[in-house]
Amino acid sequence: MRPEIPLLLSLSLSLSSLLHPANPACVPRNSSPTYPYLSSPSSSPRPSPARGPSPTPASSPSTTPTPSPAEEPSPSPVSSPSLPPTPSPSPFSSPSATPASSTRSSGLQDAIEGMCKHTDHPELCLSSISSLLPAFGTVDARTLLALEMKACQSHTELARAQAAKLVDDGSAPSSASILQSCAENYEDALNDLAAAAKALAEGDKGTLNVMLSALLDDYGTCEDGFAEMPGTSPMASYDDTLTKLASNCLALAELIKF
Repeated sequence: MRPEIPLLLSLSLSLSSLLHPANPACVPRNSSPTYPYLSSPSSSPRPSPARGPSPTPASSPSTTPTPSPAEEPSPSPVSSPSLPPTPSPSPFSSPSATPASSTRSSGLQDAIEGMCKHTDHPELCLSSISSLLPAFGTVDARTLLALEMKACQSHTELARAQAAKLVDDGSAPSSASILQSCAENYEDALNDLAAAAKALAEGDKGTLNVMLSALLDDYGTCEDGFAEMPGTSPMASYDDTLTKLASNCLALAELIKF
């Protein structure tokens, strides 16, 4: 071989390596070289934000929409506890409603108590007519006597009904005849009270006193029939009350000026 041939090959290979490098540097596509000495904050490329759901812009207090009245929930009414219905005030029980009538009622009570003190049984005098008193007005001795006589009449009717009941049911066969007499005496007392009421209306004081005194005999006769009978009279409590009422009637009649 000729000595100039290897030299030519070596030169040829060196020239090829310069012209055609074996491993060219790979430059990424779409990439541009970085030049730090030329970059500035304003010229630097901004990174693209990551794709995702768009954030909801914060609502400013001034731009917050005010709900319309129709959208606002109406407050539920507070139910107040049922209250029971209030009763109408009575003119008799309300001290501020009729002060004059209250004074008059107090005066009426004082007048009645003053007259009942003249009787032998003032407490019975008051209690027997308490339900018969008028709500207003004045009561004199004549009116009070009429009321006491009415109370005596009501108690006499109760006694007569009780005596008749004992006779009918046969609970006291040994005293049946006496009870029958008592029923008749009570009937007589009712007639005497009617005559006394007529005499009071006519202003006949004499007849009034006679009829009222007869009441004491009517009630006393009933009890006399049981005097010889053993035990207590079944009409004792009735006759005791009736005798006291008749006594009060006589005392009240003495207060009347005819």
